Formats: sequence, C-alpha cells, structure tokens
Amino acid sequence: MKLLTLATLFTIFNLTPKSVNVEGRYEDHIHMSLVLNAGARDCFFIGLEVASIVEFEYRVTQGGHTDINMYWISPKDQYLLNEIRKKEGEHRLIIKETGDHKVCFDNSFSTFTDKVVNFRIEFDVPSKPNPTRPTESNNGTLNAVLDQSIKLEKKMNFISKSVGIVRRIQNLFREKERRDRSQMEDTFIRINRCSIFFCCILAISSIGQVVIIRSLFRISLV
Repeated sequence: MKLLTLATLFTIFNLTPKSVNVEGRYEDHIHMSLVLNAGARDCFFIGLEVASIVEFEYRVTQGGHTDINMYWISPKDQYLLNEIRKKEGEHRLIIKETGDHKVCFDNSFSTFTDKVVNFRIEFDVPSKPNPTRPTESNNGTLNAVLDQSIKLEKKMNFISKSVGIVRRIQNLFREKERRDRSQMEDTFIRINRCSIFFCCILAISSIGQVVIIRSLFRISLV
C-alpha cells in the first residue's frame, strides 16, 4: 500500500480550514488535527488496497457542542460510515475495494461556531507470502538465520504495536483534557458575560429608581 502525497491526501472542498496540524504521518499511520470553519465541509482521499484493515478514530475537541458530521465514502460512492452530529467515533474497517477512499468532516449545520477535529487513521496492510526458503541440506545456516530474522521481526512488530497503543492512550487523554479545558473556558466566558449583563441591568435599574423617586419628590414640593 502506498500513501499519497500530502497535497493529494488532503484535498479540501468548499471552504479551507483555518489551520491544519500534522502531528504524525508515517507509512501506516496518519494523525492530524484541523479547524473546520462554520458552514464548511472538508474532505481528503486515502489510497487503500483490498483486504487492508483500517482503524479510524476521531474526536471534536473544541467548538460549540463539540459535534460534527462524518462520512467515509468508498471509490464506488458507497457510504461505509455515515455519522451525524457525533462528538467522537472509533471504527475498524476491512477494505473491500482498491482505490481512493474519501473521508469528510462536515460542519455545515453550524452557523457561527468553528470546530477543532482530531483524527487518527492506522493501516494494516495484508501480509504477503514469504519467499520460498531453500531446502538443501547445505543451507542449514541460512535457514537458521532466516528463522532468527523472522523471530526478530515478530518481536519488533509486537514492540511497535505496544508503543502505538501507548501513543493512542496518551493522545486520547490529551484530547479529552483539551476538550474539557475548552468547555470550561467557554463556560467561564459565558458566566462572565451573563454577570456583566446582569450588573449593567442592576445599575441601570438603580439609576432609574433614583431618578423616578427624585422626580416624585420634586412634584410633591411643587
């Protein structure tokens, strides 16, 4: 499986997001965060092969009610995933069509609020058959070396997957902390605005009461 270039991978439709932060992009791993403008729909393409296993995860960390529409469309324009106004999602797909799959994040239902979306895509390419090993008796040493290399490769794959799991857990906690902090900041701003608004109303009503009372006393004196 070959990944496309970043320009081809991240093809934007309609409005362009304010910022795109590529946290990680490896041969079998994409981790990105982007800002969706209000009313925007942003899509990108991923080239995949048949029988590839894809783990897809996304979370809305900032903006409004932290919800988004998400679509995963196959090369034949079939919706493999279609989620409406979700805060987060985690999916495992087995690819049945070779070609460019389209992944879209849709914030068109939002009129004023921008959204920050973090998502991760991991690929598991189907393993290819190992080359035929020599069977001649004089190649015993070569067979032993191949066995050792296979064992070493399995251990390295196990370590790589373990590190990937730790990385995902760290990213999960980091994204949740970012989302909680954003919600607390939004709540703090709303409370301050409401407090200022009610203070202004209280001050205006107090001044109005003083003016009305003084006008009544003036009328009584006259």
